[in-house]
Amino acid sequence: MNELKQINETTFYLECPSRVGFYLLSPHDVILIDSGNDSDMGKKITRILEEHEWQLSYIINTHSHADHTGGNQVLQKYYNCPIYASGIEAFVIQNPWFEPLYLYGGNPPSILHNKFLEAKPSRVADITQLSLPPQCEILPLKGHSFDMIGFKTKEDVYFLGDSLMSAETLDKYHINYLYDIKETLNTLAFLERLKGTFVLSHAPITTDLKPLIQKNRDKIYEILQIIFTYLEKPHSEVEIVHFLVDHYQIHLNNNQWVLISSTIRSYLTYLLNERKIITTFVDNVLYYEQERGKKYE
Repeated sequence: MNELKQINETTFYLECPSRVGFYLLSPHDVILIDSGNDSDMGKKITRILEEHEWQLSYIINTHSHADHTGGNQVLQKYYNCPIYASGIEAFVIQNPWFEPLYLYGGNPPSILHNKFLEAKPSRVADITQLSLPPQCEILPLKGHSFDMIGFKTKEDVYFLGDSLMSAETLDKYHINYLYDIKETLNTLAFLERLKGTFVLSHAPITTDLKPLIQKNRDKIYEILQIIFTYLEKPHSEVEIVHFLVDHYQIHLNNNQWVLISSTIRSYLTYLLNERKIITTFVDNVLYYEQERGKKYE
């Protein structure tokens, strides 16, 4: 853990809880893809850069979640480097209080203002303002987060953020955080067309994404089917969350509760938009249920 590993002459990654990419622009200039989960990781990255006599040119954040932006502030303060992200992700990185707010759906309690859900703020510019290195590309990877992106090097190494979870994570936790189910499924279809070496933040490095893509897709459809079947009778959101947590034998803490309940709302949104379920109010309580005559396919 926390070991720098080399893929080719220009591309490295730091093996850590949320992988960090290193891409050499020249023998002495490097860019980072994400910055790790906290300020300690930022300090670790600084030591690596100094050991290799690399100057940090800029950081690309794949998305705004705290485990990908936690080292931003330390690195930006030390190197005065620009940081780039896409769309609303840039806003959240600059205003990290917004992450627990959107997860909670209102003014979050103090227990949710923690380093796992809220990184230190840093100055961020929109990725459209960046002149990319030759033959490199930014890839749209929406779904897990509002406007997540990936980074492709000229040697076809792809840094894909949280677009896929490992098989072990899916088997253990089942309900990984997703903001938009439809966009996630679109991203999975997009990933199937790519060829190269793939660096995922929370899954093994691979040259063959297809088995993991199918594993992630199967888990989404499994959860959708379970929810739809449960809604043969009307249930409230609280009941749905409780049912799924019990079904998968998940043991909750405050952070897991807000992530899982937010994700389940995203699943319900998908089923509503696909006209598989409807909402009703009984005694001023919101219930979800199957739309009459609908089958889940």
